[in-house]
Amino acid sequence: MLAAFAAAAIGLTPKAWATMAGVTAAPTPVTGLTYTGNAQTLVNAGTVSGGTMQYSLDGSSWSTSLPSGTDWGTYTVYYKVASDATHTDNPGGTITAIIGKAPSYGLTLGPWTFDDVITGWTGYEGAGTSISFNGLNDSKWFGNTYRYNDTDGCGYAYIGTTTVNSKYAVYSTYTHTETVPAYTRKVLVWSYQLAGWASSALPQTTALYAADNLAYLKTLPVDFTEDYADEDNGSGNFYHLAHLVQQAQWGASTSVLTARHGFDNSDGSTSADITDALLLTQVIGDVTGVNNYVHNWGGFKDAGSSWETYYYKHITYDANGGKGSMAGQEIENSGTLTANAFTRYGYTFAGWATSPNGSVIYADEAAITATESDKGPVTLYAKWMSQ
Repeated sequence: MLAAFAAAAIGLTPKAWATMAGVTAAPTPVTGLTYTGNAQTLVNAGTVSGGTMQYSLDGSSWSTSLPSGTDWGTYTVYYKVASDATHTDNPGGTITAIIGKAPSYGLTLGPWTFDDVITGWTGYEGAGTSISFNGLNDSKWFGNTYRYNDTDGCGYAYIGTTTVNSKYAVYSTYTHTETVPAYTRKVLVWSYQLAGWASSALPQTTALYAADNLAYLKTLPVDFTEDYADEDNGSGNFYHLAHLVQQAQWGASTSVLTARHGFDNSDGSTSADITDALLLTQVIGDVTGVNNYVHNWGGFKDAGSSWETYYYKHITYDANGGKGSMAGQEIENSGTLTANAFTRYGYTFAGWATSPNGSVIYADEAAITATESDKGPVTLYAKWMSQ
């Protein structure tokens, strides 16, 4: 009381000479948070003396309630102490809290192996903007406060604003290499879903392409404004397998789709390593630009795969003393021999042998098969019977 009278006597208020409110224990980040789609408390409460602790996510709007976040990413949490009547305010400080991605979003690559990823901003500048995987090396960055991409699909987070209307592109590639025996063709029948997650109100497109040439696939121009209908009838590129368009929704996915990937060594005389490749593209943004905090993610889910195997015979026909010509014939697994077109004066065609002096093995237009143990080049010799 005496101190208060003394302060008043010299024209000071109690606040002017009071001590600062104390932070006896700073708030701490809640650890182990991962995205669930629901709001989660970011920090554990701190304790103070001489006032009340307040929290903020922007440094200007304050509340005594513990702050929460929904989207995955990094959060800066501000805290300070609003003093009581006998103390001054404490400016406090900041701590960092993190909500991690939900683990892999249930994605599995199946038979595919991650190859490479590249990201970049592209100027929107009207409809028709297109760019390739390699072209992203030269694309212009409009902001780079924070970027993130990963190798289990494609995705990113961005904090900052774009200076012009723009689109953000993430391209990732995947390969599968199969050792295919001579005179064999293998087909990978792959079932999958395209899946995407979006935390922004901006439209995004996730699209999947395939080709048997990875280098070519990387040069494939992708028009971000194309209206893909399906791989056969849409306006998209011939190599386009599927796409998913979404806006402001988490957990969107296509139905289970099936693609066939060929590994062709049907003409090869030795085994060969043959590669097929996928290009996964994800693009977000439109003429409204990209907002301050954006998290969008696109990828694929493996739904199962199986293999089909085909064996080949490459048949050459020999007149073996007769006249005329016959084109070669390729047999895939099974087929029927071409009708004999050779003639020989004074002789009747008796069938086909596998050596000039061998016995008849196949009749005219007989069935023939190619198997794992019986495939490759074969010459059939016409056998003649004198009239």
